[in-house]
Amino acid sequence: MAKFIRMAAVTYLAYILQTTAFRYIPIAGIEPDVLAAALAALVYYGGTYEGFCVGAVFGLLMDTAVGQVAGLYLVLYPLMGYVAARMYKGIAPRFIEAASQKHRTGRKLLLSIVICISITAIREVVFLVYTYLNGVDLTMRHVGRVLLCLAYSGVVVLPICKMTDSVMRMRAPRFRRRGKADPDA
Repeated sequence: MAKFIRMAAVTYLAYILQTTAFRYIPIAGIEPDVLAAALAALVYYGGTYEGFCVGAVFGLLMDTAVGQVAGLYLVLYPLMGYVAARMYKGIAPRFIEAASQKHRTGRKLLLSIVICISITAIREVVFLVYTYLNGVDLTMRHVGRVLLCLAYSGVVVLPICKMTDSVMRMRAPRFRRRGKADPDA
């Protein structure tokens, strides 16, 4: 239950950051995908089920906030969460667990960056297909926008992973039982 509450807290924090803070720091008009970064960070603490469920919550929240095409995010983000979890399960045993304790944190962070860039690429390809199907001719400007979004989202993974690790490793406070004397008094 505590893991669920922590994952819900990270989900809510990432959504708040996506819809408020990162709207005001675009680079060349591009906003990073904070939710993809949070998905990449959360798959370390859960499996495919958790990745899919967190993606579904992200999709539902983004559909209510953005509302461009009804249901696009609701289909896209669970797919991204599932792919992120499957990538982590496939790569992590050989990449992270094989490393010494000293190098695990760096390798976990590198794996989170790779996963974030991969699932952001999925999102951007779907948006490019949607744009093309709406009759817009795709140019190199669109491809440049996709590459910049991938790079920006890859950089955003660093603070999001730190936030996720902080929230997921929090311990509940331990209270003293009644009736026992305080040894310091």
